[in-house]
Amino acid sequence: MERWIDRQVGHRFDKELEQYRHQLALDAETIRAEHQRLLHNAALVAERKHEVFRELFRLTHIANGAVAHLFGIREEPTFEDHTVQDAGHFLDSLGVAAGVKEPILRDWDANRPAAIAELKRVKRRVEILDAERQYAEAWNYFLTNSLYLPEPISQKAASLFESLREVIAIAKFPEGTRHRDSGEHKRNASDRLEELRILLRTELGVVQEGHP
Repeated sequence: MERWIDRQVGHRFDKELEQYRHQLALDAETIRAEHQRLLHNAALVAERKHEVFRELFRLTHIANGAVAHLFGIREEPTFEDHTVQDAGHFLDSLGVAAGVKEPILRDWDANRPAAIAELKRVKRRVEILDAERQYAEAWNYFLTNSLYLPEPISQKAASLFESLREVIAIAKFPEGTRHRDSGEHKRNASDRLEELRILLRTELGVVQEGHP
């Protein structure tokens, strides 16, 4: 009788032990699957972050160039020796509408100074619109991908955009009553862009030449 009881107890113990081992195996598999999922998600996030870093710098670099082009020394034609055909080709290269181009060309031979002055005003508007477009593209990318940006990078980019906005505002409203220095804001934007580049390089783990 005692032997039978021992066998019954042993059998029950072995059964419970087997069930326990089975449950441990199931739990371990669940943990491994969750771990793999977390690793996969982390890899996807890291890949997306690197993509965002590169694209953000590309867009801010382009925007900074377009905005900086609004002020400073640059070579421009006088248009004095341009024929009406030359003026038409130049306006076409700016992508202006026919309604804007035609009055200029109509006055080109009859009133060259006024036509040139209007052409330059149109050219300036196109430059400002292009700078605004490049700025808006970079700004919108920054906003829509801000979740991937560490706070120092986000703050540096925001500071860069603030300086670019100031330069565009000065170009659009040069007769503003508040004294504003476009050169100072251009330098600030250039400095912030370089600082942003360094932060992004560090975050990407890019090794500088001569450094471990």
